[in-house]
Formats: sequence, C-alpha cells, structure tokens
Amino acid sequence: MSFFGGGNQDRGIDDFIPGFSSTLNNIKSRFFGGGDEQPAPQQQHQQQADGDEDFDSLPNVDHLGPFLRFHDINLQRGTWHGSVLIVVKGRPNRLPVLRYDDNGRQKVARATELDTYEDNVFYRFDLEVALGDPNSGDKAVVYRINCHRAYTFYVPPAGTNSRVFAMSCNGFSSDVENPEEAGGFRPLWDDMMRRHRQRPYHVMLGGGDQLYMDPIFTTNEEIIAWLKMDDRETRVTAPFAESTRTSVTKFCFTTYANHFSNESLHEPFATIPYVFQWDDHDIFDGWGSYPPYLQDCQVFQGIYSVARRFYLLFQQHTTDRNRNRDEPHVWGANGSFSYLKHLGPQIAVLGVDTRSERTLKRIMSPENWDQTFDVINQRLAPSVKHLVVMLAVPIVWPRLELADQAMETIADFSKFAEEKLKVFSNVFGNLPNSGIGEAIGKTGLYKNVMGCFGEPELADDLCDHWTHDNHAEERRRLVHGFQQLAEERRVRVTFLSGDVHCCGAGWFRSKEIQDSRRDPRVMWQIVSSAIINVPPPGMVISMLHRNAHEYDLGDGVTIDEMIEAFKSGDVNGESLDDNTKVLPRRNYSTLEVVRDDTEYGAFALNAFIVAESVERVTDAKPYPIRIEPLL
Repeated sequence: MSFFGGGNQDRGIDDFIPGFSSTLNNIKSRFFGGGDEQPAPQQQHQQQADGDEDFDSLPNVDHLGPFLRFHDINLQRGTWHGSVLIVVKGRPNRLPVLRYDDNGRQKVARATELDTYEDNVFYRFDLEVALGDPNSGDKAVVYRINCHRAYTFYVPPAGTNSRVFAMSCNGFSSDVENPEEAGGFRPLWDDMMRRHRQRPYHVMLGGGDQLYMDPIFTTNEEIIAWLKMDDRETRVTAPFAESTRTSVTKFCFTTYANHFSNESLHEPFATIPYVFQWDDHDIFDGWGSYPPYLQDCQVFQGIYSVARRFYLLFQQHTTDRNRNRDEPHVWGANGSFSYLKHLGPQIAVLGVDTRSERTLKRIMSPENWDQTFDVINQRLAPSVKHLVVMLAVPIVWPRLELADQAMETIADFSKFAEEKLKVFSNVFGNLPNSGIGEAIGKTGLYKNVMGCFGEPELADDLCDHWTHDNHAEERRRLVHGFQQLAEERRVRVTFLSGDVHCCGAGWFRSKEIQDSRRDPRVMWQIVSSAIINVPPPGMVISMLHRNAHEYDLGDGVTIDEMIEAFKSGDVNGESLDDNTKVLPRRNYSTLEVVRDDTEYGAFALNAFIVAESVERVTDAKPYPIRIEPLL
C-alpha cells in the first residue's frame, strides 16, 4: 500500500459507512455548489492560495492522511474546533484546499504549512463547526481535500456531551515475531468501527504508545554502530552526528508513514477526531527512567528530539514554533505538552505529559503540576461534572514485587523473558533477566540498553510505574491535588490509562467507607490496554491478582484498590474464578455521560471496557463500570 494517496482513498464514503448514502448525498449536493468562504488562517510560509471558484478543478495530490484531530468545544459560542493534517509528497504548485459543510454553509479551510521533511510537506487545516440542533441528534460534517474522496465525522448537538472511544498500545512490540498469529491489527478496530457506524463516536482518546519506536535500536545501522562502540565512556560522550540525525529522522518519519497508513487505521484516523498523548514507546522503551548520564547523553537526546518532532506533527498537528497558536489549551514547561479540552458541558479531558520531563526521581516537575492545576481552575467550565485525566501509566494498579514470588515462578518468568528478549540478542547479546519487566508491558529494550552500558543490575523495570518508591511522594501530592479539586469544584475525577497490556478498573476512596456519591476522595481508574499489542501470560495475571489488595496512600485517610470488574466471566462465558480484577484480553474502552436516574438528576459516567472475543471475528464483550457523579 502506498504511504501517499493509498489504494483506498478514492473509494466512496458508502464503502465505509453503509446506509448513510441518502443523508450524505443531500449534504454533498449542498457541499459542492459554491457559497461563502471562511477567511484563511495566517500562513507560516507565504505561498499563494487558490480561490474556491475553481475548487472542482484543483488537482489531486499524492498524500498521507488525512488525520483528524479534536481541539476543543467552545461552550460559550457553541462551536466545535479541530484540525486536519495531510503530508503531501512533493511541494504542490497550488496549496491544497479543504472544503467542508456546516449547516448547509460551505466553508473553506486554507492550508497552513507546518514543516517539511525531504520533499514531504506537512499541511494543517483548521476547522470550526457550529454544534448541532439539540432536537436533531448528531451532526454529520463532510470534508474533502481538493478532489479526493469525502470523509464524514460527527459532532454532538449543543448542550450534549461527546461519546468517547479510548485506546492505547496501538501496535506490536519488537518481540512479537508473528503479528498475524497474535491477531493482527484488525479485530478490535473493526469491532469499534461497526459500533461507530451504528452510533458514532465523537472523540477518540489515545492514551500512549500510538506506535512503537523501539526498533530504532535493532534496525538502524547508525544507532547499532553507536551501541557497539568499544566502551561506555565513548558511547556516552559520542556526538549526535548529522549522519545519525539524518538516519534517525528517516526512521521516525517512515515508521509514522507505515503505521498511520495501515488500512485498519486509515478510516478511524480520518473520521473520528483524535486526542493523543504519548508514552515511552512513542519515543522508545523506558524513556525517562534511565540514569542521568545516559538519559542526557547526546545520542539519547537526539533520538528524543526527532521522535518529539514527529509526535508533535502527526499526533498534535503542531510544532514547537507553532504551538503558541493552541494556547490556552496547551501548556507545559521544559517542552512538555499538556492540554485541557471540553468534550461537552458536563465532561472534559485533561492530558498530562508524563514523559517530557520524566527522570528516575520524578514524573513531572512541580512547576508543571502547578501550571496544570492553575489551568484547570481557570479554564474548567463550572458545568463540568466529570474530569477524565489521561495518565499513560495507571496510578491505581497492583504492586509488583518479584521477591514475593516462589522460586518456580521466578524460573517461569526467566523463561518468559528469554522468549521476549530473543529479538535483541543480535545487538545486545544475552543478559540475565528476571522477566518481571517483560511481563508488564516492557519490550526488554530498556534492560538491554542498560546492560550494554554495563549496568544491568540498575535496570529497574518498575521505576516507570507510579507505585514505585521513587514516585511515592509525587503520587501522593497528585492524588491530594485532585481530591482537593474534586471537593472544591464538585467534579468527579476519573483516571484513564494504558501501558500494561491488560485491562481492569480500580479506585481511590476514603478509608472509612461512606456514600461514594458524596466522597471527594473517590477517583476511579480505568485501565484499557492494549488495542493491538499482546496481553501477558496467565502467570502474570495470577501475580497481579495476588497483589491486588487494598493499599494505604500514606495519608491515613485514603486507600486504593482494584475492583472486580469481570465478575460476569471471561469473554466466552467461562468462569474466571477469583481472577476477576485484571483481564488478559486485547481491549478498548468507551465513555458516555448519562442522566442519573435518581431523584438528584445528576450526570453519571458510563464506562465500558470492551474485550476481544476468543474467535476475534465476533463482537467484543463490553464490561460496564458505572461512575457516579459527586453530589
């Protein structure tokens, strides 16, 4: 499949959304007949834009995309805001133009040039759409770039809330030797799109690891040569040479081009507006949890800077130079990228960048945490009843201590790790491994890099987790900050996370049991991982369940615990016995605000963890989680 202008881009919309032809044809008949034009956004690069009077004659351009991103809902104005990104192969003679329909009014979005790589040009189009009539249901918005095929997305009616689809770990790690045997890309993306056609999602949340950059260490000759330098000091002091930057840039761009053009992702990424945040594999395994001399060396920082460049482009539709246009939705010291977005009058999402500033001793700087709570207090609408906080790594999760395991279990882990690490042996050789990191979503790259620098014993896989001792105080301050916010604003806080390649739910609550609807310490944790990557083996799930008991936060009043989210049994109806807190199935999740059917008339949040069926071709099984509002 071509990365630019792939084989499916000229197919009709009905090939992807059957049954919508009459509605869409009516919209299209208004859509291409001329009309009012929206003023063009400011251009970063001055290239003459065409008028829309000859729109139908604009040539097709060989491109990657489109990729549709959700920006925000302006509750005061009743408008939806988003952007579309395309990457054009070869600079066109005329700027591409995007036209879309807004309540019968035809609008034109002009291209803003963000960046170039070789002969590839990144263009962003900014969209503004009036929310629909509350009495008319979802509003279909059709857009089209030049004369390419049309795409349709949906915005909620004014006064209502977005329906949300959420996923993480959207790819296979290097240790998966046969992705098709592991289920391939399609099953859960196809399942989600079936549901989307029946009742469209308005927003897609990506909780991290939208793709896996780890092969930079096993396939890139420049990086392999660096790893094989004679001694540690030579490697640590080696410059990030221009040839290395060129090679790494090509790797990162090609990885995004291949992954984002996958046939299972093309339609969702073009028709469900996404909100993405990154985790370590969007950079490489374990980023931020390496010792300072390695984390700060020129080669590591060089890889990070290139990965960040393409993360901002493909996932955030921006650049460091251009990000100020997104204020006040985006903030962050030291280059971090956090955001607050309203998904409707009663729900907002907070994306916290937990990678840009991460070190062995901290996850985010106090300055950034202060900025985060300042922005929430300044920007969060008073009507919001649910704040969904995207933390890539779960903040509520069973503790993992290998010392608790019997010797035969340790042997099982070691055998499991050997299989996971075979892919790295040609570069790193064979290193002793406990297997615990590989069992919880690590690829083994982190430990092998540490071994390459002569320090395998310092490779602490668990230091990436919130529950590690290094992060205990920061975790406690974070929990207290959100509990205070909940009490002052009467907003229910829910954490949404991925990373661990299995699914589950937990919560914080007051130590003294009380009515959870009136307890501001109640904050739910939804763990939904992975939509593509493979789950850990049964021995890992057993270990997680043995450690899934109550934990004291250390303040004497708050505990956290996993809940039995899977008491109804496995996806095939079989009993899970006592293992009902963590499920080793590929999965995604959904969120929807609903009116509480009690006398309070408040707004509850219905969450579903949707787990893949055994056959993979039948409907996935939804597991409900009811998140009550804070009264």
